[in-house]
Amino acid sequence: MEISRRTGVPKSTVYRTVYKLRNAESVDRNIGSEKQCQIKANNARPLVGLAINNPRLSVMKLTCKFNKRGGLSLSYEAVRIEIKRRGFTCKVARKIPMLTQTHKAYRVDCAKSNRCRVREKVIFSNEMSIWLAGGRVCVLCKGDSKPVKPSTKHSPKLNVWGAFSARGTFPIKVFRENLTGGLYCDILHECLVEQASVLYPDGWVFQEDNDPKHTCNLAKGYMEEKGIHKMDWPACSPYLNHTENLWSWIKREIDLKSPRNLNELERELNEVWNSLEHEFLRPFWSSIPKRVKLVRKVTEINY
Repeated sequence: MEISRRTGVPKSTVYRTVYKLRNAESVDRNIGSEKQCQIKANNARPLVGLAINNPRLSVMKLTCKFNKRGGLSLSYEAVRIEIKRRGFTCKVARKIPMLTQTHKAYRVDCAKSNRCRVREKVIFSNEMSIWLAGGRVCVLCKGDSKPVKPSTKHSPKLNVWGAFSARGTFPIKVFRENLTGGLYCDILHECLVEQASVLYPDGWVFQEDNDPKHTCNLAKGYMEEKGIHKMDWPACSPYLNHTENLWSWIKREIDLKSPRNLNELERELNEVWNSLEHEFLRPFWSSIPKRVKLVRKVTEINY
C-alpha cells in the first residue's frame, strides 16, 4: 500500500511484482514459452484430420485433445493460426430437418398421388404459438440509429388451432395449455366436423401434419368414428402447407396492434381471423398446384 501511494503504481501491479520477487527472485519477463508456437509439418496433417472428424470442437478443446493424443505441448494460438491457414472458419450451423432418402422419396410420391385431387375439397389445418412480446419487427429509421423493441425475459403465449379451405374459414380455437390428444379431439368436434359437413355435403378431405397428437390412437379412433378422410402428408414439409404463410401474416398484424396482455391478444386474434375474406385467402389455396409441381420437379430440396 505504501509503495503504491508513493510511486503512483496500481496496487495490483505492486502485488504482482512482489509475488514474482518472492517466488522467482526476478521480475524479468520470460522470453518464449514452454509450449510450441509453431506446428511442424508432420503434426499439421493429423491436426487437420482431427478438425475434420470433430467439427464441433472449439479451437481450445481441439488443442487440448491433440496435445493429449500426441503427447505434445502446442499452444492455442499456434493451433488457431494453423487451422485458419488451412482454410477452416467457424460458422453457426444451419438447422435442417433430419430427413432420409426414404422421406424425400415419399414426399415426391405424395405430390404425385395428390396432383389430381380437387383442391377445393381439401381442408388445411395447423397450429401455432404466438407470444405476447411478438417476433421480429421491421422499423423505418434514418442514418445509423438502431431501433429497439422492449421485451420480457419469459413472454407469455397463446396456442391457436385454425383451418380454412377454398370455401371459407373455420372457427379458430385459442388455448393456453399444451396440446394433447384429448384436447385435439375436442377441437375437431367443436370447430371442424359440423361446419365441414355443412360446407361440403358431398364429402371433404382433411389435411394435418404428422404431429404425435394428430397420429395418436385417440385421434385416429375419433377420425374413424366420424368418417374423416385424411390426406397423406410427408414428414417435415411445412412449405407445402399454405397455412404457415397465413400464420406469418397474422402474427405481423397482431404485432402492429401491440396487445398488452393475453386477453387483448386473444381478442385481437379472433378479430383478425374473423376479418379474413374469401378473396384474400384465394392466393393461399390457389398456390397448391404450384407447390406440388415444384416438389415433383425438384429431385432434391436445397435446405
